[in-house]
Amino acid sequence: MFPQKYPVVETKDIPKDVSEGDSCTERPSRLNLILLLLILWLVTRPYEGILWDSEYYTVQALHFLWPDRYANDLYFAFGSQDQFFHFFKNLWSCHRL
Repeated sequence: MFPQKYPVVETKDIPKDVSEGDSCTERPSRLNLILLLLILWLVTRPYEGILWDSEYYTVQALHFLWPDRYANDLYFAFGSQDQFFHFFKNLWSCHRL
């Protein structure tokens, strides 16, 4: 009734490892499932502390740009965490350009 457009493939023509399901239809391993769940958990629950850290980094960058404005700030008057990170030195050198 309908013309045949595609050739008929016999099961004897399919390679043995594919026809038996060794590699193509293998069930996912337990490790793959655990990794998938871990990735989904990390994506759906981002680290919220980075928002608070970004505010500190912004204020420290502003302190490097205008030190006289933040000279009396308690956070900078007694030392801040910027001495432990190279990020601020690199940021300051980029702002000077």
